[in-house]
Amino acid sequence: MNSGHAGIFRFGVYEFDPISGDLRKHGLCVRLSPHATTLLRVLLEPPLRTHARDELQKHLWPGQVFLDFEHGLNKIVHSLREALGDTGTNARFIETVSGMGYRFIPDWLHADSLPTSTLSGHTGYSIAVLPIRVTGSGAEPPFLTSLLTSDLTDALSGC
Repeated sequence: MNSGHAGIFRFGVYEFDPISGDLRKHGLCVRLSPHATTLLRVLLEPPLRTHARDELQKHLWPGQVFLDFEHGLNKIVHSLREALGDTGTNARFIETVSGMGYRFIPDWLHADSLPTSTLSGHTGYSIAVLPIRVTGSGAEPPFLTSLLTSDLTDALSGC
């Protein structure tokens, strides 16, 4: 995903203007419900951050008591995924983080979005993989975060 001029987000064949709420696919308008538009805005700020379900509830239904929140959120996520040609089982843009919430997956995390020369090792690009650290209660043991860092490095280098 790259952010274009004037705050336009570009990912895949889509463009999203968070100010107007317009989503376009190949320049053609894609219709979103107001809640799906709000959800996309939240997921795009900032990318790679998992947004907890209760956090999303506050954005989607501020100041309201919502009795069937789980069902409502699931419907909104499904409609946004449908508009983006995405699915929960084969996510390209919206990832379900089990037991936590949702996050947006930027284009550069998908191998099919990288130039072919990058995948074959002939590249003018560089990427640094910093060690992954988990903080907070229930933090993963250091060997797991080290393994994640190593696996990510291998995947990016084509090993």
